[in-house]
Amino acid sequence: MEVAVEIGQIAAGAGRIEQRAESLLETLRRLVPFRAAGIFLLGGEQGRLTPVADQGYDDAVRAFITSRANSDEIEMLGFNRASVPLRVQDLPIARERVRGWAEYLSPAGFREGLGVGLLTPRRPASGVAGPEH
Repeated sequence: MEVAVEIGQIAAGAGRIEQRAESLLETLRRLVPFRAAGIFLLGGEQGRLTPVADQGYDDAVRAFITSRANSDEIEMLGFNRASVPLRVQDLPIARERVRGWAEYLSPAGFREGLGVGLLTPRRPASGVAGPEH
């Protein structure tokens, strides 16, 4: 419960989004120790991920994470449609068919992973993603 309260305070707090995202990762590390983690925003014209905060990724992994190819995999795996956590062992397809895993994360020494899409509400009239006011 203490971690949940702290996460709520970070989310509602003042400061730049990058600072709050770093604080969030540090808080989550106490709950779930990790070797690497990141918070990325998906959007824009190119549909690529923009790093807000990340820790533990090498340059090659970070470059793939922010690539259009990774955005395509996010869509294929449904992270842009559902906010259900998904572990690598629970992927809907063989992990060897997921380029990011097979070519970047596994060779970098990762044996498991967890991803979840955190989605903003969509406005029904325009279909444009964004926060509700």
